[in-house]
Formats: sequence, C-alpha cells, structure tokens
Amino acid sequence: FQAFSQADNSASRQVSGTGLGLVIAKRLVEQMHGEIGLNSEPGQGSEFWLTVRLNLADQAADDLPSVPWQGTAVALLEPHELTRQALLHNLEDLGCEVQILEDLPTLQQRLQQQPAGKPLLTLVSSQQANTSSSEVSKQLQRWVQDERCRCLLLTHTQEHFADLENWPAERLQVLAKPICLRKVHHA
Repeated sequence: FQAFSQADNSASRQVSGTGLGLVIAKRLVEQMHGEIGLNSEPGQGSEFWLTVRLNLADQAADDLPSVPWQGTAVALLEPHELTRQALLHNLEDLGCEVQILEDLPTLQQRLQQQPAGKPLLTLVSSQQANTSSSEVSKQLQRWVQDERCRCLLLTHTQEHFADLENWPAERLQVLAKPICLRKVHHA
C-alpha cells in the first residue's frame, strides 16, 4: 500500500499503471475510518479486503412498498444466466409474475397472444444471440407501437440508442446494467 515508480518507463515495459491505485484506496478507506488489507500466497493469488462503517443512504428512507407490482405479468428476455437470475429475483420481490423467454421469436409469439390495448411489461436485453442491438431496438419499437407491450430495454453502459429518446417513457425506457430493484421500480 505504498506508492512506487517503475525503473523502466519506456513504452516496452510489461506492467502498466502509475502504482498509486492501492495508495489511493488506502487513503480513501482511512478517511472513512475503515481498514484495508490483503491476504496473499505465492502461486495462489491475492485477496484484498476492506471494512468501513457507512450510514444508511438517503434513498433508504424511500423504502419500496413490500410488493408494489403484485400480480403484474412480466416477460423477461435476458440471455446471460446470472443477470437473468438477478432480474428474476428482483421482479419477484416486486410481486411480478415472470415468464422467462428464450429469444426474440418466442417473445414475438407471446406478444401476438397479448390483447391489444393491454400491453405486457417486457424486459429485454439489447444483447441477443444472432441479433444486433440495433435490430433489437427496431423490433421493440414495432411492438411498442402496436401497443402490445411496454418495454424496458436493458443495455450496457456504453450503448446509446438515439432513436429511442423520443418515445414516451410510459411505453419504452432504456435502463443501463447492472439493474437493481430500485431502478426497475422507478422506471
């Protein structure tokens, strides 16, 4: 946790960085009256740890109702298993009845069964196998325009869909991953 400098500052050096990362982390943790350390074994790797005492965030006073969306039907299309599981748990905590779908054609079939004027809440990842993000966006726009779904498009932080900015928020919203319970509830 001490600053260092590299003896070889040439462009061919093997290790990048300034050597200040752990020093900065230590100072931040100490300013919060905490502790930071590491456990390391040669050939086994290193484990870094920290402890700090934090006050409740301002948002904590804005606690969510226990099941604000009780009985709301939701279609979930997320190809990454861990993200899908996290979203499933969050949606169930909100009281939703979740149907997990495998791909865009399956979602298309599900939406064709949805009565017009009674839109299905749909969470769709912009990252789909064998489909570009722009094609996912275009497909969602068609479904939303059909009034068969209200959609939350789940994107990576670096993705931007300018063509979606003018849609009414009650019909189509874009949320950057990672998605948390509070973010979904307020969308």
